[in-house]
Amino acid sequence: MIRTRAIMLLIVGSLCLAACRNNSIIPENDMVRVLTKVYINEGLLLDIDRSKNNIDNMLFYEPILEQYGYTRKQFDSSVLYYSHHPEILDRIYDQVISDLTQIETRISDEIEHQAEANSQLWPMANNLTLQQADSMGNPQLQFEVPAARMGIYTLTFDFQRFANDSTVSPRFDAALYTTDGQPFSQREYTYTADDTAKSMTFVFEHTDSSINVLRGHLYQHTSPNSTSTHRHTQFSNITLKYEPMSKSRMASLKRHSKRTQATPKDKSFKLRKKQDLQRSADRPAQEAIR
Repeated sequence: MIRTRAIMLLIVGSLCLAACRNNSIIPENDMVRVLTKVYINEGLLLDIDRSKNNIDNMLFYEPILEQYGYTRKQFDSSVLYYSHHPEILDRIYDQVISDLTQIETRISDEIEHQAEANSQLWPMANNLTLQQADSMGNPQLQFEVPAARMGIYTLTFDFQRFANDSTVSPRFDAALYTTDGQPFSQREYTYTADDTAKSMTFVFEHTDSSINVLRGHLYQHTSPNSTSTHRHTQFSNITLKYEPMSKSRMASLKRHSKRTQATPKDKSFKLRKKQDLQRSADRPAQEAIR
């Protein structure tokens, strides 16, 4: 009796060991990676809803399976196994959707960041003289730029104030302003008359949702309106660029209002992909019948 039981335990152990060595089922975590990579390769990353039957195309699967060290036979067995365990399949697709959404968000943020960082917001000419300012009816070169988006606004320019400029206290001043006129991130600089060209950079950090405008003067002064005042200053290479706030900085500012929303398309996507996966599971059986 003892000997028989020992033999049976040995047989069961051998079968379990063989099953473990067989590795016919792709583990759940690797199945998530395979499916995520497949959908990315299918071009579904930015438009998940447009594919219905491409999951059956093994041209997408085989190179990815090889990358993770699996075979077509293991994949077919895994599809069949998971299609009969819907609770695991649900978990797999929940993770696939989560991973795709994170990748999509990261890429979209990078594209937006690049596009916005390269945009020129300065509303006037890039090179200005005070004579031009007079002809525009804007002797102090006042400017106003919409600035509703949180982030970094950077104004750079070169200037040269000549020694024969007799303007009284010429200076740069600017700030971000809220809808009720409260200034933030105020900047000011007094120009020196020494014939030397200088480069200036002013950074304005937008951290308040009530801010909506960047306003200031490129050449504010207190000179009387007199023909005896001689003004001789030039501005060149004027740029104003916006850079979205870093994720860490934004998270710090919004940590109390952070929330997560589920998109309606997630459920339909998961259902459709489960149906596609089921068709993949049925295909080997249909081929065997033929």
